[in-house]
Amino acid sequence: METKKSSRGKIQTTKLLLSQVIDFLPDPTFAIDLEGRVIVWNKAMETLTGARALDMVGKENHEYALPFYHERRPILIDMVLKADPEIEKKYVFVRHEGESFFAETVGLPSGRNLWGKASPIYDESGRLTGAIESIRDITEIREVEKGHEHALKQLAQLIDFLPDPTFAINADGRVTVWNRAIEDLTGMSAGDILGKEDCAYSLPFYGSKRPMLADLVLHPDNKLEQEYSSIRRENGSLYAESEVPHMGVYLWGKASPIYGRNGEIMGAIESVRDITEWKHTERSLRQSEEKYRDIFQNVSDFLYTHDLDGRIIETNLATKMSTGYTEADLLHLNIRDIIPERFRPLTGEYVRRVMEKGYDEGLMTIMTKNGHERIMEYRNSLILDRNGTPTGIRGSARDITSRIEAARQLKRERDFSTSIIQTSPAFYDAVDPEGKVIFMNQAMLNALGYTLQEVSGKNYASLFIPEDDHDAFSRAMDAMVSSREPVVHENRVLARDGTAILVQWQGKAVFREDGGIAFVFGIGINITRQRLAQELVRASEKKFETAFQSSPVPSSITDIESGRIVDMNSALGLMMGYSREEAIGKTSLEIGIWENPADRDRLVGMVAAGTMVDNEEVGFRIRNGEVRNILYSGRLIDIYGKPHVLSHVQDITEQKRTEE
Repeated sequence: METKKSSRGKIQTTKLLLSQVIDFLPDPTFAIDLEGRVIVWNKAMETLTGARALDMVGKENHEYALPFYHERRPILIDMVLKADPEIEKKYVFVRHEGESFFAETVGLPSGRNLWGKASPIYDESGRLTGAIESIRDITEIREVEKGHEHALKQLAQLIDFLPDPTFAINADGRVTVWNRAIEDLTGMSAGDILGKEDCAYSLPFYGSKRPMLADLVLHPDNKLEQEYSSIRRENGSLYAESEVPHMGVYLWGKASPIYGRNGEIMGAIESVRDITEWKHTERSLRQSEEKYRDIFQNVSDFLYTHDLDGRIIETNLATKMSTGYTEADLLHLNIRDIIPERFRPLTGEYVRRVMEKGYDEGLMTIMTKNGHERIMEYRNSLILDRNGTPTGIRGSARDITSRIEAARQLKRERDFSTSIIQTSPAFYDAVDPEGKVIFMNQAMLNALGYTLQEVSGKNYASLFIPEDDHDAFSRAMDAMVSSREPVVHENRVLARDGTAILVQWQGKAVFREDGGIAFVFGIGINITRQRLAQELVRASEKKFETAFQSSPVPSSITDIESGRIVDMNSALGLMMGYSREEAIGKTSLEIGIWENPADRDRLVGMVAAGTMVDNEEVGFRIRNGEVRNILYSGRLIDIYGKPHVLSHVQDITEQKRTEE
């Protein structure tokens, strides 16, 4: 007896010690015995749930779930004692590791995200005595992760519009960004490279996997840095140039680290620029004046020099080819001679600006030798001798006539689009982020009885949306913003006279580059009459259904293509001994109605061919197996564009027996 008392005392002491240890754990923790009775509920759990240990210890029947789910239900700790796949379905994920279970849950009534770990409890002899679960509130962690993911998406969108080919990797070397410009440069799409690691992003450049500039930002390597023709570090960034034989180009690159909120390095970003042409030009300029002259003569832009009086001294080949003048012609001309007469008085002002500022830039109209006018975008600078005395003006110009014409064409196209919108019978409207009207086409204005001046700046929902439709309208607007995709919806729009017009809309939110909403626009069709017509059709169908079902004549409707019964009335069901539910969806052959199936093929074939069948005598087998004498009539009807057979039957069995 003393030994047993001593053992029980040790057990109680051990439980007390365990309870005290658990009570001081920083994570909310509780434990249950094999009967599901709470045996430990620590202080951190009291703080998390608001439920006191005094009120929880000893409770069973899943009462420990109430503070979390507001209902009694099995949770993670119960899976330790009894595996149950239904419990797993209630968690975002459940992971097994040894005898322990790890899980995460969302959507609690409190709105919190919780992580939990549950493990078995054994006594000294290794017998299972209960289970213990620790919980951690990870709501803020998940919010931070969401914010981080959102920031990364915004960064990716911004990088995608950069003109320079750009990619980014995370700290593990996995590609996180691959913009459009780098797709064009390498021929590799973002879908093929995003998420790849192990220097896979170097393959398009070098034909093999090797570290690039972004890797040297994360992991400096002097040996690898020597492979670049020039490389320098500046404020944590790396700048380098290198020939890339695999691509046949020279590339300039800049790589910088990407920092997290706390200053930790999260990855690296690298932009490259094809400087092949610049390198070739640089090399040519260094080699000789002859090479320089070759560039001067063959560059596509106009290059020229003239003295301070406007006399042309030198021009390049592009000038001659585009203007039609020969070199001999130009050497005898003044710049005034190639400018339309109406602009010639402005040449003196042009020279004065260059003299005062040292340069001038702008647009100038010139005349070709055959009299055509071309618009030039120019930039000129003053030529000084060794003493700083002005001696002439040098300049470059680019023919932007085509660009100007393209801009004019774009304006014409915009005007054309505007004309289409304004003359379209469809409704077009747009509202700003505050819901105020910024545009409404003429068709919509006419239908509503307003002018654009009357509705501009007015709150769209308050003026046009009936009170009963406000919630649905708000949900549609929210869907456009959240999905960033077109949303199809219907709502009523109020005209000036109070008439409600039912409109089917396709709306979309348009966003600025900074991610803010620029405006929301919609294209709508007035479906008021269409909906009324649909309602009339439905009413007509209802009338037909009522007449069909209440008719004393046994009748059915069958789809010709499949042979399946679409509907039958109660009179036919009563005669045959089958309910509508038993017959609909089956063929008459599957049910076994026809005494002679060949009769069915013959009669349905006649109806399908357009022949009206009247009072053909056939044998029908009813549910109890009895064969009845039937007069069959059928005709072809159209239901939603598909051919069906409308059948009427008359049981003449008793009549025939009387006659016999």
